[in-house]
Formats: sequence, C-alpha cells, structure tokens
Amino acid sequence: GKAPRISMKGSAPYRKVRFGPSDVVVDRRPDGSILVRSPHPLGQYPERMTELLDYWARHASYRTFLAQREPKWGWRNVTYAEAQFFARRIGQALLNRGLSVENPVLILSGNEIEHALLGIGCMYAGIPYAPVSTAYSLMSTDFSELRHIFELLTPGLVYVSDGAKYERAIRAVLPPYAELVVNINSIPGATPFADLVNTDPNDSLDAAYAQ
Repeated sequence: GKAPRISMKGSAPYRKVRFGPSDVVVDRRPDGSILVRSPHPLGQYPERMTELLDYWARHASYRTFLAQREPKWGWRNVTYAEAQFFARRIGQALLNRGLSVENPVLILSGNEIEHALLGIGCMYAGIPYAPVSTAYSLMSTDFSELRHIFELLTPGLVYVSDGAKYERAIRAVLPPYAELVVNINSIPGATPFADLVNTDPNDSLDAAYAQ
C-alpha cells in the first residue's frame, strides 16, 4: 500500500522549460516611484479572446473544449466546434435584444456549460456580462447585496441556471425591464435558454464582432 517514491536525482522528474528574457529596464522617478518594464516588445497575440476558440474550432473541431459531469448520465462534452456554433447563435440572440453596456447580461449560476457558452456568446456580440457569486442568491436571507448589484448594473437580461434554486432571489430583485432566461426548472414568464441557442446568426453579429 505505500506510494512509490520518486527520486529527485537524475533527469527523471525534471524537464527544461523555456521562459522569456528576464532582463528589465528600471525607471526611478523623482517622486520615489519605480517603474519596471521589459525592453522586449510583445509578439503577435489575438486581438479578441474568441479568436483562439475560432482557431481550435477549425483545427481541432472534434476535441473536447468543455465537459460537465451529470448526476445521471455521466460526462457531457462540448467540442470546440460545438462551442463556437452555440456561442455565435447565443451572441446573435443577445444582439437582437439590443443589450449594451447600459443593459448588460447578468448571470446567476455556478460553473456549467450553459454559463460558459453564454459568456462566450456575449464576447462574440461585444456585450458585457457579469457572473454573480451564487452566495448572494442562495445563502442570503434579505438579498440586499444582490439587489445592490442589480441596481448598479441595470441588466437587460438575467440568466438563471435553475429556476427552482434561484426563484426566491429572482422574485425579490428582478427589475421589470429585465428579461429572465432560465435553463432548467423554468419560472413562469421566463424565456427558455434554448430560445437563445435556436437563433440563426446573421451579418449583424459579424459586424458587432469586428468592432
């Protein structure tokens, strides 16, 4: 029953790791502040966070990007190509609703595939989104902190992963102008998450993405 010991001698536990150059330029200002920067310019990098998803959707389309353990059915996987497909459709649905910096997306959900796809959809459409800690909805008794967050962000769309879990919080703080989207155990009057996914993207999404 003892775990095997790993020798720290020799080359077995080691591998060479390539780092960038470590030299820096130090600028000492008269006011006492010290600025440290690298003298080396950055290499090429993606302009948008979603560009790497687009890349892997083309070059490794069937490789798993997101995976979630389901209580009854085991693992549920979403590939790079599927994530791109669904997120673009969600992005178009959000764009059609006229969401913006003034009326962003607010997410009440733990870690889950739909949460991730909604966030990526927001990135494609250029619409801000704010995941809110589940404790403000599931552990609070008066929802005062959650109410303050809603008042501060003025969301145009609120996503809830499970209507049964979040119904008390939603009924306490959801403003009348915000659309409620629910994934499972829907609340009366809510939009099903599937409605977002079933939206066909058009040129307006590409235009928003380009901006």
